[in-house]
Amino acid sequence: MPSQRNKWILLLAVTAAAAALLISGGANARPDPLPGQLARLAGPLALQKSTHLLYAETHPTSTESTLWAAPVDDLSAPRALANVSHRVGYPPVGSVSPDGRWVAIFIIPPGADERSARLDGGELWLAASDGSQLERLAAGVGQIGPWSPDSSAVSWSRLVELEEPRDEQVPFRTEVYRSALDGSPPALLLANESAYGVIPLGWSADGGRYLAALIGMDGGWTAYAYEPASGESAEQWPLPITGLVRDMQFSPSAGKILVEEAVDGEDRLMIIPLGRDDSLQAQAAIASQPFDDSMTTSPVSGMWSASGERVWVASAPAEGTQVSAQVMALGPNGAETVRAQPARAGGAAALLPESWSPDEQWFAWLAFPRPQSDVYVQRSGEDALRKVPLASPENWISVFGWLDGGAQ
Repeated sequence: MPSQRNKWILLLAVTAAAAALLISGGANARPDPLPGQLARLAGPLALQKSTHLLYAETHPTSTESTLWAAPVDDLSAPRALANVSHRVGYPPVGSVSPDGRWVAIFIIPPGADERSARLDGGELWLAASDGSQLERLAAGVGQIGPWSPDSSAVSWSRLVELEEPRDEQVPFRTEVYRSALDGSPPALLLANESAYGVIPLGWSADGGRYLAALIGMDGGWTAYAYEPASGESAEQWPLPITGLVRDMQFSPSAGKILVEEAVDGEDRLMIIPLGRDDSLQAQAAIASQPFDDSMTTSPVSGMWSASGERVWVASAPAEGTQVSAQVMALGPNGAETVRAQPARAGGAAALLPESWSPDEQWFAWLAFPRPQSDVYVQRSGEDALRKVPLASPENWISVFGWLDGGAQ
């Protein structure tokens, strides 16, 4: 099961795999949704006044998963939010809305075949974080995307086979949609059938435009801002990327992109401003470590804070070494370290940032070499990491985000 932090980069791999599938034979029709609900509420979720980690737990051979909300002060006492039915090997993934009131759940139904699971065979569900409401927002979904800043909509994308593609290497069209919470049908945000890969980045801070990064057949990256009403590109920025993109995240608040790029034997993090903000150009690479193709994890990785004012950076010179974790603040002179703390989990060969609480007080780490089953929680300013307990050591875990029990 892929890590959440790399889901849009893995979309490029899925894109390539989908292309191979489509070239090798005719597309199978996507099966109709199975009767009955794929997601069922477990009951009202009255959380205590505390920060909770929301995650899905799945046995690797099961078609059933449970969404749990575990208080960070007592990870052994989770409360169930919902139960989900899905295809074996495709556990649910999702995210919490910025206001913490809603949970988006992406599900591949049990009856979906491999082709539809890769392209557009999923469903998007919406649950109230207090367990009071549940509904299906959309079908024909391929990947879940970012929430709008005001929590009024969530985006998603899919791949659509082209009958007469312009280029044999791109036999599909990428479509990105907006599903609003007001009950209106999904609205098309953008459609592209010329780019080799499309990474939906999310909305601008005011919600007026939707941004996406596209890689052309020449390997060049460009960020586009689309007008939601027309789906037309209103602005574009060529991105100074020369290597292999391993991760890409957009911060609506900051108006900047955080890129992990492997180039010339180095894995590095860059902050790319969109517009004419040159204050960070001199320190575009905020962290770097040696890198080669034999590495199975990222020697350097990062994540935006909800405010867009800080970046959580993790570095490890070599696999199996202690991770150096830093919180860096973005100021007029660039990115500066404001907090540093080590992170080490027994039995874990490597740790990667997985999720950062909106109040910036809690970190969730993804642990390798067992990324499907090990997540650790760490309080800001403390060295200790606590493992999220699961019903079975074989189970997979997928982090959705954070809930504030006192704010429900």
